[in-house]
This record gives sequence, C-alpha cells and structure tokens, in this order.
Amino acid sequence: MRSTARVSVCVLLALAACVGCVRRQLEILSRPAGAKVTFDGKVLEQRTPVRMPFTWYGTHEIIIEKEGYHRERLVAHVRPPWYDRFPMDFLTECVWPGQIDSLHTYPLVLVKEHSLRELSDAEKAAMKHGLLERADRFRTRAREIAGTPPPPAKAADK
Repeated sequence: MRSTARVSVCVLLALAACVGCVRRQLEILSRPAGAKVTFDGKVLEQRTPVRMPFTWYGTHEIIIEKEGYHRERLVAHVRPPWYDRFPMDFLTECVWPGQIDSLHTYPLVLVKEHSLRELSDAEKAAMKHGLLERADRFRTRAREIAGTPPPPAKAADK
C-alpha cells in the first residue's frame, strides 16, 4: 500500500515537472536595421531586429528611431491566439506536456529624412503650393461646418 502511494506521488511529481507553457515573444523588425527601439516607454538595449519575451497580451507602444530617418510609432494590439484564450489557456499552460511558441512580428519601414536644403527650387515651390491648397481646403471645410460665410473677395481676386 505504501509503495503504491509512493509511486503515485512520484508519477504526479513527474507529470508536474513535464507541464508545458506558452513562450510569448515579440519580434520588431525595421528597414533599415539598426534602429533604436522603445517598447512601452522603455528604451531597449538591442537595436533592430529585436526578439523579446512579453507577458501580457493587449496594447503596446513601439517606437523606432534611427539617425537620418523619420521616427516611427506603432500602437500594436497583440491578441492572443486561440490556444492562449480561456478555457484553452489552462490546458496549454498547465496540462500540455510541451512548449508552444507564440511569435508576433511587427515590421516597420523607416522613411529617410530630406533636408529642405537638398531640394530644388521647383520642389520647394511645389511643396509650398500644395501646402497653400490644403490650407484653403481646410479653411473652406471649417467654415462649412461652422456655418460662417466666406470672407469677401479681395480686389486682386476679381
């Protein structure tokens, strides 16, 4: 009788040691590689590409920066896979004898910064013209929403 109890305890301990888990990882890629990564407000030591463990699914903020490129910000909504949702999560975390890898990849493309000094006069003029057009459309739309009449026409416009 005692030997049966001891065997049962040994079997239970062996099963407990074999319990699996879900290994959750985020992979942050950038083009070009080598960008500084800020994850949920914490600057990481590694540069892209970065693969790191995480504990909680949900919303995370990822910011990548590199000299000579515009800063990119991503609000990542990391959702659990089917095997990591209730009630399956109990089975995969506590009963399944192996390990399950859950990898979530976020590729980001950095856009090169251009100095105004590098642009030709024609490009600068086109940018200015586009900006003025967008400003006029915005102003017109704001007046329509507010219900205010347009301003009187200037003498130069007639």
